Amino acid sequence: MPLHRTLLQLILLVVVFGNIYGAAMGSFGGILGERLLQVFYSAVKAPAAVDGDIRAQPAQFLHSSTPCSACGRISGRRSARLVAGQAGMTILLAALAPFTLLWNVSFPPQNAAILFNA
Repeated sequence: MPLHRTLLQLILLVVVFGNIYGAAMGSFGGILGERLLQVFYSAVKAPAAVDGDIRAQPAQFLHSSTPCSACGRISGRRSARLVAGQAGMTILLAALAPFTLLWNVSFPPQNAAILFNA
């Protein structure tokens, strides 16, 4: 499979599973009425918070723009490994989303939810 296709699939995993976990984090305080908008906002912004290392990629791509084609392939593999690690972490967080939902329902004070999600 081509490297760019692998990277796109991994980034899609980060976005999809990050949305799931973000929605679980944003569910504190309920999901009805105006709180539904909070769930949506949290779902949209969570992947951006999770992928902090992915945003550092342009500097690595600048470094890999050397005339040596082997150097670019090595850098591409490093990028794929980095994004794969982020995707794995995001999938793990999404798998733990039911615990986040249970915590949000069980402990009403907002400080408890902030402590759990931090």
